[in-house]
Amino acid sequence: WYQRDELTQTLRSNREHFERVHANVIIVNCGGDHAQLRESVKRSGVFGVQYVDVPCMLFNKSLALNLGAYCSSERNLLVLDADIILKADTLPEMLCSISDESFSVMHHVQESSSIARGKRTANRDTLTISPRLTSFDRLYDVTFIWKDGSSLCLETNRYNSVSGTRAAPGLIMLKKEHFIAVGGLNSDLQGWGWEDCDLQVRLLRVLGLKRLEAGSGIHLTHGDDRRTIADGNTRATNANNLKTVVAAYSEGNLRGTYAADVARWAPRVKSTVDR
Repeated sequence: WYQRDELTQTLRSNREHFERVHANVIIVNCGGDHAQLRESVKRSGVFGVQYVDVPCMLFNKSLALNLGAYCSSERNLLVLDADIILKADTLPEMLCSISDESFSVMHHVQESSSIARGKRTANRDTLTISPRLTSFDRLYDVTFIWKDGSSLCLETNRYNSVSGTRAAPGLIMLKKEHFIAVGGLNSDLQGWGWEDCDLQVRLLRVLGLKRLEAGSGIHLTHGDDRRTIADGNTRATNANNLKTVVAAYSEGNLRGTYAADVARWAPRVKSTVDR
């Protein structure tokens, strides 16, 4: 979390879903104002939240998630952005899809702006299609071919031009032991993009896990000005992060920075529970 007021709305909307599966809610405050955060949580009516305050000057999503995982006592982890509202059965469905052999990615999200306007989507590329056709997906993927001849194909994005829904590669549920086994996320990645796909690549390649999809949610629509990136240039940071992970894979480095982040930041992190 970093200065995002949407948190009040998403916590309030997700409270029933959290309680249904007895979830422990951890909010990692990575460089934001703690008083503002507590006020947002107070307005939501959600109690028992665990705060993890990281005293860094610049928000880093991967660092925040690594330290949140470190502070969690649970066996299962869900990476959930502060601007996502879960659909009713999403958490139970995702929990049922993870195991010692698999992790789960949320199947899709829909933009709140399209729902508010009473349309299926606000995207100008929406297609008007006969009712006989229920789906028209535009898929984007990458394929890595390793020196031993094996390959790995990963879906990086998917957009349904009929329903207006899109893939949600950053909303991942997995076992904590798997998260740690691949070194968590990579905090060397800066800005926005590829930290979620990089984690999936390593879960697939290093541990040989199966990637399953389950559940859905609503993304509270916002522009890139709400992201904490230089000049709001998501394409540039996404491209730079892709170059970084490809260079790491080429050198045989398929680990995140979990251990290094914990060693450096754990003594400085403050973890408290709001009773």
